[in-house]
Amino acid sequence: MRDDYKVGYGKPPTKTKFQKGKSGNPSGRPKRKYRPEAPLDFQKELIAELKSPMTINESGDKKTVAKLQAVVKAVVALVPGQSDDEVPTQLYRKAP
Repeated sequence: MRDDYKVGYGKPPTKTKFQKGKSGNPSGRPKRKYRPEAPLDFQKELIAELKSPMTINESGDKKTVAKLQAVVKAVVALVPGQSDDEVPTQLYRKAP
């Protein structure tokens, strides 16, 4: 190395940790950990949730039914004066 060569602004050092001919980050920019998801579609999410299975206990027997069916069974069970086999035609009775 020459004695008159000095490192400074505009004068890079001759010995460096960087390889010649390679610039930037060779492994590339790191991926985002939490990528943004697609916007929520309420109707699709509701339909998917109502189709998902649910275990109910009906007279001692465990059954796996869709959540929508479980909701319908619960509503039908709340209607007074109806047996399990009958399906109500009206949920509300008119006041006399």
